Formats: sequence, C-alpha cells, structure tokens
Amino acid sequence: MSPAAASERRKEAGPRMLAERDSPRESATISLHSFLAGSIAGAVGTLVGHPLDTLKVHAQAGRRSPSSLRCLFRGVGTPLIGAGALQAANLGVYENVRRRLSADRPPLLCHAAAGSVAGLCISPVTTLLSRVKVQQQLTGQSFVATARSIGSLASLFTGLAMTALFESTRGGYMLAYCLLKQALTPSGSAKGEPPLWARTAAGAGANVVTWCVVYPIDVVRNVQVAHAAAHPAGQAPGWLACVRALLREDGPARLYRGYALTILRAGPVAGVILPTFEVVLPYLEAVL
Repeated sequence: MSPAAASERRKEAGPRMLAERDSPRESATISLHSFLAGSIAGAVGTLVGHPLDTLKVHAQAGRRSPSSLRCLFRGVGTPLIGAGALQAANLGVYENVRRRLSADRPPLLCHAAAGSVAGLCISPVTTLLSRVKVQQQLTGQSFVATARSIGSLASLFTGLAMTALFESTRGGYMLAYCLLKQALTPSGSAKGEPPLWARTAAGAGANVVTWCVVYPIDVVRNVQVAHAAAHPAGQAPGWLACVRALLREDGPARLYRGYALTILRAGPVAGVILPTFEVVLPYLEAVL
C-alpha cells in the first residue's frame, strides 16, 4: 500500500460507531488487529493505574501504605509485561466473540456475553499474575525471589475460583459502558459517533458502577492471595471461610476496605483502556 493510500485510509477510519461495530458483515471476520490494539490499551492502563492499585492492595491486606513513589510502583514489571498480552487476549477474544454473535442477536446482549466469555478465558492467567503481583507489592521482593518463594502449583493458583467469578463480571461492565456511551453521545454528533470525551467518561463511569457490585469479590481473592504470600507452605482459606473471617473482623465494612482507592484508580484506568482500544483498532485495520 502506498503512503498516500495509507494516509487516506487513516482519515476515513476514525472511531467506529456502536452500530457500525455491530454490523452483520463483521461476524465472519476474525480480527487479529484487535489483539494488537488490546495490548497497547493494556500497557497504557497499567502505567496509569498501578500506583493506586498498590495502595489498594495494602489497604485490603491491612498493611501500612507505601512511603515513597518508588514503592508505589513495586511489582509494576509483572503487570506491565503481562498487561499487554492480557488485554490483547481479553479485548481480542471480546471483539471476535462479539462479531460472531452480532449477526442475529441484540447488540447489547452481544457486548455483555462477549465480555463475560473473554473474562473467563483470561481468569487462569490473571490468577497467576495477581499471585505474583500481590506478593511483590506486600513484600518488595524481586520477581525471581517471589517466584522461588511460591511453594507449590496450588499456591500459585490461589484464588482461582474468585478470580473466575470476578473476571466474568466484565460482561456487566461492557453492558454499562455501551449504555453510558449511548447516553452521553450528543444528538448533534457527526454520524452519531460518540466523541472521545464521551467514551472516556463512559469507560470511567461503567467501571465505577461495576466496582460497587464486585468489590467484595476482589477483597476476598486478594486476602486469599495475601495469606498465601505470607504462608507459602500453608494452604489459603477457602472463599467462604475467608468471607466469614472478614465479617467477624469488622462486619460488612471490611468487605469494602480500600474501596475509595479502587474508585480513584478505576476511573482513570477504565477511562483510558477502552477508548484507547476503540480509537487504535480502526486505525490498525485501516493501515495494516
């Protein structure tokens, strides 16, 4: 393709409307570009959100907050390296499942179902990454030292059930994102396309709404992982025993410890990831 032709295609690409992305003609196409766009979006989101994620993990585990900027970025290497691949898988699976379902089904249902399927697909990987990341955040160990300290395969997959449940809620997030994006799109927008600010606000708002519901799940899985990090040779408590222990400690409020930090992180990160994906994907499909 000549430079002039590529430039012309970039101009025509632009962020796609929801209706265009749900068109039947996409259903037969496997989008490899969506995996690359997802990797870019994931890396950007990690850089934005990791410091607040570190504060959240310390709060959930009942530890003192880090005292320096360097400490806030403890463990960033693992999620930064993995975030690109993880979001490539998440958004790549999401986009391709959505396209497969969109031929004869309601668009919003397709977005929700695709989000849940993608979340379940990546849950084994996010379990591994979370296990290493949380231990690094709490102990300050290097990746190699953390890997050596993990006593068994069972310890490595601590919290898998809760992680799978947590990741499956991505369907609810995608549904909220689409609804908010439609609601925020000005009536006079060209071709009905939501502007970038509407996409950003919808991403942030959908994540905040979703976290209100799923936050206790995240607390339980992080407490399980924190226990495994502190007792590598032991067995982490089951999710039900963990919930009971947390409720005895401080009642329902314990299940929302660190919630404010999560909301502070959730908005900026979600406000970056999906808009980045939606803006980058059509350009990649136009150019590559």
